[in-house]
Amino acid sequence: MENPTGPGYSPLTPQSPMAGASPGALTARLGPAGLTGRASMIPKAEECRRKAKEAEAMAEAARDQAAREIYLEVAEQWRKLADQVEKRGW
Repeated sequence: MENPTGPGYSPLTPQSPMAGASPGALTARLGPAGLTGRASMIPKAEECRRKAKEAEAMAEAARDQAAREIYLEVAEQWRKLADQVEKRGW
């Protein structure tokens, strides 16, 4: 069985390797060039908030408490990222 927490794993959308990532993980993913050279990779605040709503919906649909808590944490991280994106004007 493939490791569900390995590279590219996403609890929200398998085709999006950054789904569910914390703001720090997004920054780390950009590498040493930082945010200046690759700002096009930064999601827009509205996209982050949409992902947060998706995570909340997944939490409601989850069958066990542990999964619900994980999805709610994912939603919170997407909201924090949205706030950072707006704050920095990206």
